[in-house]
Amino acid sequence: LSATVGTGNIVGIAGALAIGGPGALFWLWVSAFLLMPVKYAEGFLAVKFRKRNRGGEYCGGPMYYIEHGLGKKSLAVIYAFCGLLASFGIGNMVQSNSMVLGAEQLLSVPPKMTAIITMILAGRILFGGIQRVGKWAGILTPFMALSYLLLGVLFLFRNYQEIIPALREILWGAVGGGAEPFVGGICGTAFISAMRAGISRGIFANEAGLGNGAIAAAAAKTNSPSSQGLVSMSGTFIDTLVFCSVTGLVLVISGSWSDQSLNAVAMTTAAFSYGFPHIGSIIVNSSLLVFAFTTIIGWSYYGERFCEYLFGEGKVKYYKLIFTAMIFIGTIIKSDSIWYLSDFLNGIMMIPNLIAIFFLRKLIIKERP
Repeated sequence: LSATVGTGNIVGIAGALAIGGPGALFWLWVSAFLLMPVKYAEGFLAVKFRKRNRGGEYCGGPMYYIEHGLGKKSLAVIYAFCGLLASFGIGNMVQSNSMVLGAEQLLSVPPKMTAIITMILAGRILFGGIQRVGKWAGILTPFMALSYLLLGVLFLFRNYQEIIPALREILWGAVGGGAEPFVGGICGTAFISAMRAGISRGIFANEAGLGNGAIAAAAAKTNSPSSQGLVSMSGTFIDTLVFCSVTGLVLVISGSWSDQSLNAVAMTTAAFSYGFPHIGSIIVNSSLLVFAFTTIIGWSYYGERFCEYLFGEGKVKYYKLIFTAMIFIGTIIKSDSIWYLSDFLNGIMMIPNLIAIFFLRKLIIKERP
């Protein structure tokens, strides 16, 4: 939950609808179904080719199954380098940027103050201090996730008569209809915008294809690659087809997605406040703060593993310093620019991972459950 349930489930969905209209949600669903087998493959290969480090702990992930499974050390290095760069985008700047917007909405906290507090807390955790904060964040994540999900389901229950019209709007928008105001009235462009926005934000939310989840899967206490593959795949289902779907339907039903004067955080806040004027804003922004912070901590772990693979364990401390500094940088760059940069970095990170999965597909199929 800590690194998977994040701003993509709240801010990312609002951004997708703002760019591609309601049809983006349909393509997000399509991408989830198409990428669930990829997530299975990542979990399977992570356990299959993991190694033990000096401390006796399991280490794994795409770098290991590319090097030891595919036999391509150079491709493994390329993947690790791309992953290192991506950790500053999806795992850092996007999260800190969203935290600033959430704290400003919830508590009217100045952006620089939020940035400094986040840097201090994250830095202390990364360098081995105040682990209590990390533990509390781990406890709060499932609590806030369930609170957010419950509020969304309650919203849909209270507005159940609007669900069918919303689904019609989503399906119509998926084929290029209904998004003309946002894409100049060109049906083909509307279709492409909806598809691109839905797929890119879906990948951002569930991280399927990126391979970073395989790093965590390698540490699982199991000797069955196929069992871990199923566990990894279920995460994509819960993250995208449950959390993202609830957020998307609430946005479409409330109509806040079409207000181009609002940023993505404000859109989602307005959507939930449409049904729950006070508690909606509190839960959305509180969830955003918790999700974003725990994602930063989770992705720092992935980044450390990339750095360790590339440069050795001794260089990890320098990565931690740069990673902590990037939290502040993420708060002073325009949101749109950070999201586009993150989408690009995610794309280049996926390429070597998907190449490896394709060439190792026979092994995965042979040992399927």
